[in-house]
Amino acid sequence: MTSLEILQKTLKGYDVLNLSGCTLDEVLYYVGEHQAVYAEIGNDEVVLIVGYGPENVELYDPSAGSVHLMNLDTANDVMSAAGNRFLSYVPAAASQ
Repeated sequence: MTSLEILQKTLKGYDVLNLSGCTLDEVLYYVGEHQAVYAEIGNDEVVLIVGYGPENVELYDPSAGSVHLMNLDTANDVMSAAGNRFLSYVPAAASQ
């Protein structure tokens, strides 16, 4: 199963959004709305974008089980190089 299919199957009551092709700046809208954004960063590595500020993004790394900050410019470069592959979700009622 793909990551999109897994999220669609497990996130009951939510619509999963394929935001692939969007920029990091664009997907930060969802983070601002208190929705994590799943981001592929290459070599089968993924992170969840869980927060951001003027200079950094806050990333949860599930493989390490930890949260760390990454400079916004660096994050943009890393995610762009990985193809800007993002997923997020919204409550199902919000998409009606």
